[in-house]
Amino acid sequence: MREQNDGILEDNVLHNRFTSYLVAAIRNRKISYLRQKLRLQALELSYEMQALQALLISLPMDDEPLTGLPVVEQLENYLLQQALRQIKEHELYILFARALYEKPYAEIALELGMKLKTVTSIYYRLIERLREELRGDRE
Repeated sequence: MREQNDGILEDNVLHNRFTSYLVAAIRNRKISYLRQKLRLQALELSYEMQALQALLISLPMDDEPLTGLPVVEQLENYLLQQALRQIKEHELYILFARALYEKPYAEIALELGMKLKTVTSIYYRLIERLREELRGDRE
């Protein structure tokens, strides 16, 4: 069985000193690590804040008259506006999801509960129909 460390014998005194040194060294290293981690977090936060400020500065001001309107209303091309108003809601969703948000056809099909081929054919037929209307080919 193991003997209890009474701190009287020379080996026990040496063991106690080393143990207290080791505990102090680990505690100091832990404090140093946590301080360094906090410093890095503060730097990252300041960089994020600078990036956010730059983004806010680059955004258009509210005095832009078209800002709060739906996408179709913000278009300056009257023919395109009229053509988009005649499109069904799910077709418009497919068009915007693919063209503006660059979503894959599979993801759009999953969201709408349609087949992949159906979504792709709707998209391409819609693009062709819009081209025809903008050229004036369609009546």
